[in-house]
Amino acid sequence: ANALRAALHAGFRHIDCARFYGTEAIAGRVLAEGLVPRRELFLTSKLWMTHHDDAGVAESVNASLAALGLEYLDMLLIHWPVAWTRDS
Repeated sequence: ANALRAALHAGFRHIDCARFYGTEAIAGRVLAEGLVPRRELFLTSKLWMTHHDDAGVAESVNASLAALGLEYLDMLLIHWPVAWTRDS
């Protein structure tokens, strides 16, 4: 959390997250502090390899938005260009 606060104070505006990193809830708490207006930020998250199907995309995006406390992401990336089944 302190690293993100310091980055925002230093002028960083692109926040790169991923559910797999386990950092979205921490980032969400910092964003909720309102140090920088949302419109000035660019938020990225990523789909893990087990979430490339339609249901997985929706699940992943909704979980990311909830953890971040946001209504939208600016960019969603495929974390790794190989799809796995959920049981793999």
